[in-house]
Amino acid sequence: MTPQIIFGDIAGIPDKDLPDLAIALKDAGITRLDTAARYGGAPHASEKRSGAAGLPKQFTIDSKVLWDSPQSGPHSAEKVAQSVSESLASLGVEKVNVLYLHGPDDATPLAEQVRAIDAVYKQGKFNKFGVSNFDAAMLQECLDIATRENLVKPSVFQGQFNLVCRAWGDEVFPILRSNNMHFNAYSPLAGGFLLGNFTTNGHSGGNRFSDESPSGALYKRWFDKPSLHEAVKKLRTISEESGIAMADLSLRWLTYHSILGEGDGIILGASKISQVERNARQIRDGPLPEDVAQRLNALKRADGIWSSEVQGLE
Repeated sequence: MTPQIIFGDIAGIPDKDLPDLAIALKDAGITRLDTAARYGGAPHASEKRSGAAGLPKQFTIDSKVLWDSPQSGPHSAEKVAQSVSESLASLGVEKVNVLYLHGPDDATPLAEQVRAIDAVYKQGKFNKFGVSNFDAAMLQECLDIATRENLVKPSVFQGQFNLVCRAWGDEVFPILRSNNMHFNAYSPLAGGFLLGNFTTNGHSGGNRFSDESPSGALYKRWFDKPSLHEAVKKLRTISEESGIAMADLSLRWLTYHSILGEGDGIILGASKISQVERNARQIRDGPLPEDVAQRLNALKRADGIWSSEVQGLE
């Protein structure tokens, strides 16, 4: 079985287009949305837009506790309770499917964080506990605390995973698989880096690498590296020789040939409804020819695209 396709944040879609987005997602067989309290430029902004558009009544919703920095203590017991209450009110629901701790919190003991999540779980406010962007040691400690104190255990992990960011496969997947956890992959196209425009032209047509984008500097820090540009050039060669578009190669490799499998997920983002339709169509094309898949897999270490430097936070 292949991973489930999940739609990511709606921040790039205008309010007037959200009804059409819902139709396009259903037509593509997508029934699950991923959001977060920090998405949308202000706390709970995207959740409020989703709720106002009635999306939680039509789709399964995953969300994340409000997070701003590791130093601010975003996952204290008080802040977790407040964030979850505001998320549910914004979405107009009584519970979400997966509730994630969005990233590391260096100011709050991890045991307090897990206890805070357990308290919300016992109130019936989510179905599954998830963690996002934790390193392997933190994930294992989280599991150990939950086991030792008989608290709700994390069952979902979310992290960046794509052709140029596969380090989770070495570091985290052994823990996930031994604990019956699933992986939801964000940035399947590395924020557009795998389309090749940034490598070729030094820009990406106004997407996340643009100087106008709030995350432009962050994405450049992650991906603007000689080894990664060289990897994209080799991906382009494979694309030209196979006659398969670079985005198509990346999405189909991730869906059918990567470490992801049944119970895992791929979070697709889009700023236009046409992108949703195109990406769904590409994935429906099925597995890549075996020789093409082997060439993509062979890029791993030799071409410098297996790196924990670009794990990221979304």
